[in-house]
Amino acid sequence: MTGHIAHHSAQGLMYPLPEPHSVPKKAPIPWDASHPYKGLGYREVQAKISPVDYALTEFPVVPEATAGAAGDTDPQGQVIKITAQKFEYSPHEITLKKGVPVVLELTSLDRLHGFNCPDLNLRSDIPPNKTTRLRVAPEKAGRFDFHCDVFCGSGHEQMTGTFIVTE
Repeated sequence: MTGHIAHHSAQGLMYPLPEPHSVPKKAPIPWDASHPYKGLGYREVQAKISPVDYALTEFPVVPEATAGAAGDTDPQGQVIKITAQKFEYSPHEITLKKGVPVVLELTSLDRLHGFNCPDLNLRSDIPPNKTTRLRVAPEKAGRFDFHCDVFCGSGHEQMTGTFIVTE
């Protein structure tokens, strides 16, 4: 940030790379058709001016979610509908049970948004007028933040929510 101006950057990945700190020297790894997203992702660097403090977060790319019709029931879990629109998710707080599978049905009411919860390894685009389905069965209890990772205008930074996973 420079004053009120947010700076965003991205680096394209031509080749998948090994997981951070998993090999002595970072070098491209061979592409494996059976695991096409292995090693692909992006990074977010956050810097605070005073005191100087840097946080580097790795976000893996996960396979695209499958699209389904709204109102589908899923034999392997409860369905939770989440809508996205500038600059909020509804609901923005969702309670889940550890180990219990649910299907998230994500719908955008206005434009392309993203849905990213790194701690639960969830990531998907949310195109307008389509339903995107993500299956999750949380393996740990706690509070896990999710956010929009597709820039959607001034106010994008406040487009967040929280999963509360209970035992």
